[in-house]
Amino acid sequence: MKSAVLMLVGMTFLIGAVDVLPGAEPVPRMTLDAQTREKCADVLRQGLKGDEFWPAIHAAEGLTLGGYAAEVLEFLKPKLSTERDAQKRCGIAREIVRAGDHSAASVMLEILASPDPHGHVHAAESLFKVFECGDRKSLQQAFAQNDQLTLKLMAAAALARAGDPSALQAVRELLGHSDPKHYGIAAWILGQIGDASDIARLKAQLSRVTDVVPRANFEHALAILGDDEGRQALERNLSSSDNLIRTYAATFASDARDLGAIPKLKELLNDGFADARIRAAQSLLMLAGPVTIPFQASFSPAYQELSPAYCWFHPRVAAVPGQGADGNPAVIMTIQKHLAADDHYSGLYFMRTNDQGKTWTGPTVIPELAWKTGDNNETIAVCDVTPGWLAHTGKLLLIGIKLRYSSKGAQLVDQPRSHECAYATFEPRTNKWSPWKMLQMPQTDSKFFLVAPGCVQWLEKPDGTLLIPTYFQRAGGGQYATTVLHCSFDGNELKLLETGSEHTVSEGRGLYEPSLALFDGKYYLTLRNDSAAYVTTSDDGLHFAPPQKWTFDDGKDLGSYNTQAHWLSHSDGLFLSYTRRGANNDHIARNRAPIFVAQVDPQNLQVLRRTEQALLPERGVMLGNFGAAAITSRESWVTDAEFLVGTQPHPRGADGSVWVGRVRWSVPNNQLK
Repeated sequence: MKSAVLMLVGMTFLIGAVDVLPGAEPVPRMTLDAQTREKCADVLRQGLKGDEFWPAIHAAEGLTLGGYAAEVLEFLKPKLSTERDAQKRCGIAREIVRAGDHSAASVMLEILASPDPHGHVHAAESLFKVFECGDRKSLQQAFAQNDQLTLKLMAAAALARAGDPSALQAVRELLGHSDPKHYGIAAWILGQIGDASDIARLKAQLSRVTDVVPRANFEHALAILGDDEGRQALERNLSSSDNLIRTYAATFASDARDLGAIPKLKELLNDGFADARIRAAQSLLMLAGPVTIPFQASFSPAYQELSPAYCWFHPRVAAVPGQGADGNPAVIMTIQKHLAADDHYSGLYFMRTNDQGKTWTGPTVIPELAWKTGDNNETIAVCDVTPGWLAHTGKLLLIGIKLRYSSKGAQLVDQPRSHECAYATFEPRTNKWSPWKMLQMPQTDSKFFLVAPGCVQWLEKPDGTLLIPTYFQRAGGGQYATTVLHCSFDGNELKLLETGSEHTVSEGRGLYEPSLALFDGKYYLTLRNDSAAYVTTSDDGLHFAPPQKWTFDDGKDLGSYNTQAHWLSHSDGLFLSYTRRGANNDHIARNRAPIFVAQVDPQNLQVLRRTEQALLPERGVMLGNFGAAAITSRESWVTDAEFLVGTQPHPRGADGSVWVGRVRWSVPNNQLK
């Protein structure tokens, strides 16, 4: 067995999927035949239960990255309570976190903060690998000291991945250190979180790097960053007679998305060195799947109120470019009160932050968007509103459902157009809101008797036209069906141009509350049903394939049902926010808390279980009617409010908070410039 220090520059320190480079071309992806996939899984399962500790931990990583996270959790969680060695506890905790249980991050943070230095480096390294940093205090202390440069580098890596530019600069400076161990670690880190500018830095140092392990780190980092000479060196290293170099090359082949390495990786499945087999199996499974984008999840309240008459509902946000402090975006949140009767909503209010959520004003009533009085003393209102910024008009557009209420707050649907597509605008230059208008639809006495674009994510196309997903019901009732409305908007009037394909299912109320996203040239639609969540795709945003049920990448049902789901679209990955069963939340109505975020496999239309994180908390009451939006290139938000009417907090903590869940990306979202 190697010493702890040697392992840090060798085996245990070379773990983890890298961040995809921002702005890169779509990454290549292989198709793995069933026989090879099963061989990979067998290699990893055998490794997980093998006699050597660190190869077993590497096998756990490979299983999680290959879509078998449930097996990892079942095997490793009992071991965390019995293992006493701090370094090994970090390895176990890290892989539990990677497999989806982020509560184990506290183990690594406690070890890093402990007075015993035995586990410090492993703790910082492990936190880096699974994109965790806690409150950063222990990592900042480790980064600030200079007595243990390996610890400093690992802490710098974790902080840099969390967005600290000074930490990334420190790693780049230590690339010029005189000790091969330290500049080798710096090279490895830059391969994980660097950018194309680091290719020249690495090449400038390469001529002095003669020790085999640091040189492999340089070569593999170059390969990951897109350098062709680095890729060629990685492929040569797959045939190295040195077990460790062969293992490292097998690890990095998938990080570099090197499809040319596939034949050799398949050979390595039968290698005599266990860790080489394990890493080859991991890379083959990863090359057959999407690149994952690490992200940090956190939440904070934008507002809190308890009232016996109402609770706040439907908070959704949109960024208004350049209208916040220091040229940053302002963020407008639309929100309304849920009153005593079921689905009885007030007129619209708004909140605003100019400092990206540090402080908020409101809720402020919008007189132009208040209730109106209709015939027979009915109330005309608009609910389920989603705001969005329109680049071609320079206005904020609000889209929701017009509906009719009786004097007791019951919804009335006995007439055509009782539900309509309602829209209004906000002009930031004049601070003016327009009154609600209605989209004129055909066949309102038959096919489009009720039209409801509520709780939906809609899109602006490059030509300024809009794609608005909606659900509708024919005269006489029956299941809801979903379609997409292609509309023009000149800044004042919304006009229907055409409608897309129509989709429903026979179960429950059909398909409704659809949300639309565009990723890598393809449109994705997620849909609500009473018993399951569905997903489908389209090349043009109008004509969609038959919907299929959402599942995890291990084939098991996602467990999301009878509530909405929404997209977070990143230039390098597609993400879904949702609620689901199976999260110790059966005491919550419809399992509508917590709210999760996870990356989606856009090819197989599955949620990558290993990427799932709880974003908004479960505190005894349901969430579920929420919004999701990109705010800056580094952050997207999911917003929701606790469904609690009364004067006392819930025993589990709910107090009527309006939540902002922040998803901080490890690489910029280049959809936002």
